[in-house]
Amino acid sequence: MIALFKNNGYNIKVYQTKLRLFPNPSSDYVNVLLESGEYQTRRLTIYGLSGTILTTVEFYGSQTTIDISNLPPGIYIVGIEEEPMLKLKLIIQ
Repeated sequence: MIALFKNNGYNIKVYQTKLRLFPNPSSDYVNVLLESGEYQTRRLTIYGLSGTILTTVEFYGSQTTIDISNLPPGIYIVGIEEEPMLKLKLIIQ
């Protein structure tokens, strides 16, 4: 389970959903699977631990594969934006 934070302008609500990243750790690619029945365009962003945006990819549906072979070994944060929420999870390379 992962926490979702939704800012409705007054407070932040916490939701739970299933977001799978596999294989994790990985050195070349990571499969992303959202266990959500909604098909919509989503934006996936990989951040360094300092919050720096390293790459952004848009995809449609509930799954995609991302190439991480250009990233040096380390720990990264993956954020997936689904209006109006943001899902976050760690990947290790």
